[in-house]
Amino acid sequence: MDVVELLTIRGANLNVIDRWQTSPFMIAMNNMHFDVSEYLNNKGCDSNKVFEFTSYKGYLRKTRN
Repeated sequence: MDVVELLTIRGANLNVIDRWQTSPFMIAMNNMHFDVSEYLNNKGCDSNKVFEFTSYKGYLRKTRN
C-alpha cells in the first residue's frame, strides 16, 4: 500500500491501461487487494468498467465512493 500511495502522490496515472486492457484498479480487484482498490477509487480512478471484469471472476465487492 505504501508504494501505491507514493506513486499516487508522485502523479502516477490512475487510469493507465496495460497491453491486456487492465487498469491498476482492475488488477487490485482481481487480486483481492480491496484496500488498494478502495484507495484508488477514493483518489478518483475510473472504476466504471472494472465491475464487468470482476463480477464474472466472482470478485465483485462494493467499494466506498
